[in-house]
Amino acid sequence: MSTPNVKELHEEAVCKRFVTTYNRGHKTSYAFNTLQVPPAPDCQCSGNLNIEVVTAFYDEGGAKELFEAARGKAQPKQTETWIVEPDVKGNDAIDQCIIAKSKKKYMYTGKLFLVVDIRAPLLEWEDLERDYLAHPRGLPNGPFDEIWVLIGNIDGDHIGQVT
Repeated sequence: MSTPNVKELHEEAVCKRFVTTYNRGHKTSYAFNTLQVPPAPDCQCSGNLNIEVVTAFYDEGGAKELFEAARGKAQPKQTETWIVEPDVKGNDAIDQCIIAKSKKKYMYTGKLFLVVDIRAPLLEWEDLERDYLAHPRGLPNGPFDEIWVLIGNIDGDHIGQVT
């Protein structure tokens, strides 16, 4: 693979954060091996674990701003916007990411996890755990053996399995 771009660096970082947090909670020893090229999932890890990464934002504008800033092309915001019902918007963004990824096909061997990296600064782990993860979502799994959310806060990274 050539020098990784911003998207690839993001995917690798998310995979490494997820694997570290997953190992800590499940007494496993998965390790990130490499990034992969579609139609393979984003990351290949030890133990035949493959990870597809998707990032949930409140809105596409927020996603674009973040990646433009990472590329050094950030433009000053023209107006301020308020996020009404940020927890609901965050939960809806997670659902939409899962639905979209569940429709895709991947080429891989082993297990496949979907990891939803949450970039919603007003969404707290405790709220996500109580209001989102504690209730079955009834979302399609598609090709995924397991679907997880990953959110970081002042206490570190947290993961939870979506059911």
